[in-house]
Amino acid sequence: MGNIVGFKQRWSLFLFIFFGGALLGFCLYSARTMNFALMKKYAPAGQWFWYSQKMMKVNYAIHIYTSVFGGIFALFQFLPAIRRRAVIVHRLNGYFVLILLIPSNVCGAIVGYRAYGGEINTQSMYYTLGIVSAGCLIIGYLNVKKETREHRKWMLRGVVIFSVVITTQLITKSARQIVTHIGNYYSVFRCDDLRTVLTNIT
Repeated sequence: MGNIVGFKQRWSLFLFIFFGGALLGFCLYSARTMNFALMKKYAPAGQWFWYSQKMMKVNYAIHIYTSVFGGIFALFQFLPAIRRRAVIVHRLNGYFVLILLIPSNVCGAIVGYRAYGGEINTQSMYYTLGIVSAGCLIIGYLNVKKETREHRKWMLRGVVIFSVVITTQLITKSARQIVTHIGNYYSVFRCDDLRTVLTNIT
């Protein structure tokens, strides 16, 4: 199988299947929120109050759509068989992924202002991820004709940083259950957020 997709070493194939599979699975899992009717259902508590507003809703939708398609098509960029035997496909797909992922980061930063309560630490995380991942992709693009090895390194870094949200989601879901079980953890909610949560519950 490794020879078919172009990997010369088994561990490279293993890493691609493991991490690439995680990215593909997360993209397909997130694709359910591409349905506007389900965005409200799967949005964290209180978050839909903000995401239902026109500017936030548009940016949230763009972020979801571009992230899902960008993440899926990014996987093909790391298949050696395509890179070596179909250079044009590799190049065009690369431009397509860039066109998707950079706007995804911009829109993600906009909605990150209100994500998970909009606390300053959450905002800082989203802004840092957006700037760093977009920066890596841009540096990788600038090195495509200068130094191929550096181009690959920076593109890989960009996609890996872009995929940090997978680990974040796993930690958040686990932490949510833990702090609920502890029972003495409290968080500040705006009255508007709280009203939305209580309305949805009732």
